[in-house]
Amino acid sequence: MKPAYLIAAAVIALVNTAHANDRRETEAEAEMGSGYLSDDSFRFGRYTGLVDEGFELWLDFSASSTPAWNSEERQYWFVRGDDLGLDTIFFEGEIGRFGDQSLTLRYREIPHYFFDDGATPFRLVDENFWVLPGEWQVSGDTTSSFINLNAFLTPVEIKHERERLDLIWEKQLPANWDFEADYRHERKEGWRTVGAVIGSNGGNARSAILPASIDFQTDVVDLGLNYSGERSSFGIGYLGSFFHSDDNQLRWQNPYGAEEDWAVGVAYPLGAGRLSLEPDNSSHRVTLAGSHAFSSDTRGSFELGYGQMLQDDDFLPYTINDALAVPFALTRDSLEGKIETISADLRLTTRPLKEIYLVTRYRLDDRDNQTPRSVFLPVPGDSIDQVPVEEAELNRPYSYRKQTAALDAHYRASRRVRVEAGYEVSEIERSYSEVEQTREYIANLGTTLSTFDDLSLHLSYAYSERRGERYIGNRPLRAAHLPGTVAEEDFENHPLLRKYYLADRHRDRLLFRADWFASEKLSVGLSTAYHKDDYTDEFFGLNEVALHSYTLDASYLIRENFHVSGFIGLDRYEQDQSGRSFTPIVPGQVDDPERNWQVNAADRFTTMHIAAEHEALQERFPILNQWGLNGDLDAGLEFGTSQSTGDVDLSTGPALANAPLPEIETDLRYYKLFADYAVSENSYLGLSLTHEQYDNDDFRIDRVDPATMDWVLSLGQDTFDYSVNWIELSFRRRF
Repeated sequence: MKPAYLIAAAVIALVNTAHANDRRETEAEAEMGSGYLSDDSFRFGRYTGLVDEGFELWLDFSASSTPAWNSEERQYWFVRGDDLGLDTIFFEGEIGRFGDQSLTLRYREIPHYFFDDGATPFRLVDENFWVLPGEWQVSGDTTSSFINLNAFLTPVEIKHERERLDLIWEKQLPANWDFEADYRHERKEGWRTVGAVIGSNGGNARSAILPASIDFQTDVVDLGLNYSGERSSFGIGYLGSFFHSDDNQLRWQNPYGAEEDWAVGVAYPLGAGRLSLEPDNSSHRVTLAGSHAFSSDTRGSFELGYGQMLQDDDFLPYTINDALAVPFALTRDSLEGKIETISADLRLTTRPLKEIYLVTRYRLDDRDNQTPRSVFLPVPGDSIDQVPVEEAELNRPYSYRKQTAALDAHYRASRRVRVEAGYEVSEIERSYSEVEQTREYIANLGTTLSTFDDLSLHLSYAYSERRGERYIGNRPLRAAHLPGTVAEEDFENHPLLRKYYLADRHRDRLLFRADWFASEKLSVGLSTAYHKDDYTDEFFGLNEVALHSYTLDASYLIRENFHVSGFIGLDRYEQDQSGRSFTPIVPGQVDDPERNWQVNAADRFTTMHIAAEHEALQERFPILNQWGLNGDLDAGLEFGTSQSTGDVDLSTGPALANAPLPEIETDLRYYKLFADYAVSENSYLGLSLTHEQYDNDDFRIDRVDPATMDWVLSLGQDTFDYSVNWIELSFRRRF
């Protein structure tokens, strides 16, 4: 018997014993069920673990014990367990004394399944080191030259599982003080995909998509000491986070033959690649927060914070390939990373008049990166000898400072009319960035109208404008190299390219919501949203983004025990981008408008969901009593669809080749039938049937085998297409 079932049995026995105590109110419930999945499907069970055809068993239980209303006892406890026996187990227990203290324990497991139909010729030999079979044969520097690839492909599953444990202690202290300590431990294990590249530029890079192991541990400590008075409250807190990974690197044998730009010894069979994975790190933050009521109409609050983020894992060597010349060693052994953070959040709320109240806000988010700068001479992509001193690079410890000030006003013009208006200014300063400072101005206006007792309307509009200082596209490039080694006119991105989060931008946002309460039984709602970001057409990059969204929802009580609800939503996202295709070493391309390209991408989503539930069916259909179904019978159904279509329209200048791209389509349909029958006063039977069908057409994945792309050895997984049924039968008992 699994430990989870033993726990449940012990809890039920404890409840039966506690029932004999007249000074306590004790209750419990347990449900055991079995389910059958009609077919294998990684996507159907991606967050539940129900991925394999066949039967599953599970147990849910809950129990609680509290003092009777006329008892002087203060002790209480409760426990709860869900999905015991499945991959989504959840357990929670709490014990305490009312008005004194409590101790809470929570444990949960969360799976995430990605795909199970990948394939790779690599074999894992040691600590994330992937090697090829000894009989591997390759005749060139593309995947089509892998002579015996298919003979060595082995299956690959990509999935991971997360386990989380929380322990919380709360204690009431004298004089209106309280203390809380929260400890969380989380472990994540499994596999993900990583792009592994050997090479240094767009012409000589060769890659493979590899599974990389996940073995993460995160520990979080959250402490708080708080005071609550009649007019004032304040508290101090500490939040610490500690991350550890058992794997700090990914290594792989180079499957490609010699490429003309690579050094000797880089190609198969001697060459290999290596990249660093997530380093161990920690963060610490201390906060001081409080609030005070200056009067019945005015209240202020604040939160101040200081923190540090630290990372000091050892660097990996410049390269894994001994054949490459590396005359210079690393200038230091580790990053010695340190970021100091300062935050402030101030708020003042006041009501100068009965109909008006104002909110003033200020927020500071400052991140001072104190990581030291050093000179590094890399070995580009494990493919060529170490770069000379004039091509040395310096790390760029990015710092960031954002300040926001805002004023919001709320005016109640009458019992049926409310008006809101606000103005906000934010300023962001960035180091080693193309733009050192940006400012954004946001103005908003909204109103809510209750024109009748059965109709409510809300309309709001916001306009924002972001402006930045002079955009210097090669500022990060020059900051990353030694003085004098990069000319003032040199660049890595096209001089006319603008990064969207730094570019000047105009934004419009319009929201509308209407609720109609036609009767006590029928309500209907309609909401629309319009969002548009407009960037100047003078530059390359993101030029325009638009969102149109419409939702209609309704709820209808057909009769006392029969309820129907549903919604339908339509969403459309559009974006326009532009750029110029050029090779820096080819004269004239960077200035040639015939090499321009424009992309219009449009994604359309349609979602619908309908639910109906009828309680006490035997009252509506007396024939059920004649069949011996004398207990309460509740039944219902759910039906839904979710469809999406993605279009990419590419146009180019005459110097570039262009071909149309297929649409990307997804279609999800599901329904669920369920019933719950009261066998007796405290016993119930449950039955449900869920059907789910999913179809996906995606040219980026469909029919892309491991060797379809010349310079990328992929895992060759397909898109998901499935149709499955999940049937559940359960028995629930109250004690």
